Amino acid sequence: MKFIIVFFSLILQINQSHADISPIVKCLAKEEQKYHDLKIMGPLYKLNQEVINLLAIENKLVFNADFQKKVCESSNQALTFLRHLLLDSGEIFVIPKISGNDWVLTSYTSQVELFISKNYQIFLNLISYVQIEIKSPYCLKKLIPGYEAYLEREKYLKDIKAQHTERESLVVIKKILNEVSNLTRLKYKCDALNS
Repeated sequence: MKFIIVFFSLILQINQSHADISPIVKCLAKEEQKYHDLKIMGPLYKLNQEVINLLAIENKLVFNADFQKKVCESSNQALTFLRHLLLDSGEIFVIPKISGNDWVLTSYTSQVELFISKNYQIFLNLISYVQIEIKSPYCLKKLIPGYEAYLEREKYLKDIKAQHTERESLVVIKKILNEVSNLTRLKYKCDALNS
């Protein structure tokens, strides 16, 4: 009898923990499973893993239903998540209802800004993964106008000003995300440049 009570308690806890999982995390988990089943281990798989890991840690943020729908209905959920977060983060988060408590709003705003900064670091990691995958160190520099200047700003100004908040850098970030959205096409372009 004691075993049955423990068993049902465990089942209830598991069901409760699954109910608290964000729909975006569920979509990303399905995407990761797809990559695993197809044995895809490249930059987009690594991106997916890093985004899921960050969402597992930063699980207090609530995302807008429209944003969740955009991400989950896209063909590449992790990349779509990152693209919207870095390029148009205005309508992504649900702001908690606050009654006269500025500290809670300030704390939440800081948490959102930190979350976006961490995702920007994931974006920088993605660039590294893509560079390794395409095996051409100068391909992105040749394909994306402003890429080299962007990397210089990132290298020398990152402690002063975050590049994901600079208008000039956002144009380049958008171009990078567009190019890496189809790695097969990007590899073809890089091979054509090297021929």
